[in-house]
Amino acid sequence: MPTLSEHETQAIRASLERINFGTRRTDSGLTTWSLLGPDLDPLPYSLLDQSMKDGVCDVRETSAETVGAVVVENKSPQSIFALHGQLLRGAKQNRAINLTTLFPANSELEVKVACVERGRWTHGKSFEEASYMQSAAGRSEKLAGVIDNLRATGRGEANQSEVWAQQASKERHLGVQSCTVDEIEIQERGLSSFEHLIDDWQFEEDQLGIILNANNYWAIEVFDRASTYRNYQPSLLRSFALEAREARERGISSRTANPRQLMDDVWSAAWLQTNTVGEGQLAVGSASQTRQCALVFKGTCVSISASGALR
Repeated sequence: MPTLSEHETQAIRASLERINFGTRRTDSGLTTWSLLGPDLDPLPYSLLDQSMKDGVCDVRETSAETVGAVVVENKSPQSIFALHGQLLRGAKQNRAINLTTLFPANSELEVKVACVERGRWTHGKSFEEASYMQSAAGRSEKLAGVIDNLRATGRGEANQSEVWAQQASKERHLGVQSCTVDEIEIQERGLSSFEHLIDDWQFEEDQLGIILNANNYWAIEVFDRASTYRNYQPSLLRSFALEAREARERGISSRTANPRQLMDDVWSAAWLQTNTVGEGQLAVGSASQTRQCALVFKGTCVSISASGALR
C-alpha cells in the first residue's frame, strides 16, 4: 500500500493538534481520559445506528448471502458514518464492520464484515440496529488482521477464526453462556452489573474523543465533532467494561497506559493509503502492538482510531 499523501496526513495531525486532556476517571478497573477540543468544519453526515432505526438505511445480506459481506443501502440525501468494530444485530447472523466507512448519499455498497455469532443462520435478511461495539480486545485484534489482509490482498477481510476464538475466550472467562457464542449476548449478560456505570460516565463539554484502558488493552478514539463522540461513548465504554470485568474475574493486574505517549505515537505514525469502498480516504497502519485507522473526507479528518495491548 502506498504512503498516505502529505495533505491527508496533515488533516490527521490537524485533528490531533486541537486536542487537550480533560478528566481522568477510574472505576471498577476501567480508566479513561477525556479528549477535549473544538469541532472541525462541519460535514453533513448521519450515524449508522440512528439511520437504521429511522428507516433511511437498510443493511442486509448480499444476494449470495455470504458470511463476510453485507449490503448497506443509504436512502438518505446525506452520507452515513460507520465505525470499525460496530456490531450489526439481526439478519442471518450478527456481524461486525471491518473498516470505518462513510457511505455516500443515495448509494448501495457492499462492505466487508466479520461474523460475531456461530451456529445461527436463520431466514432473516435485514439488520435491526448497530448500537454495540466489539469488545476492546476483539476489536483491536480484528483490525490488525484486516490491515494484514489489506496489505496481502487489498480486500480488507477479517481472520474469522481469530474473531470466534476471542469471543469464546470472553464467554469462558466471564462465565456467561450464549448458545451461538454471540458477541452482543455476551456483552448483555456479562455487563448487567456495569450498565449503571456506563450510563453515569461523565461526558464533558467539548469532548470529542477518549482514551480507554482496561485489562492491559488501550484505545484512542477521536472524532471531528463532539456530537459524534457522544453517540459512540456508551458502546465504547461497554467494550472496555467487558475487559475490566474479565481482568477482575481472572485476577489480572492491569497496567496503566501513558496517555501522552499514546497520543505522541499516533501523531508520529506512518499512515498507508487504502482502496476501500465509501467516501473519503481511509488510512491504516500497524506496528508492534499498535494498529490504527483514520478517515479523511474533503480535507477534514472525520475519525481516528488507534488501539493495542500494553506489554
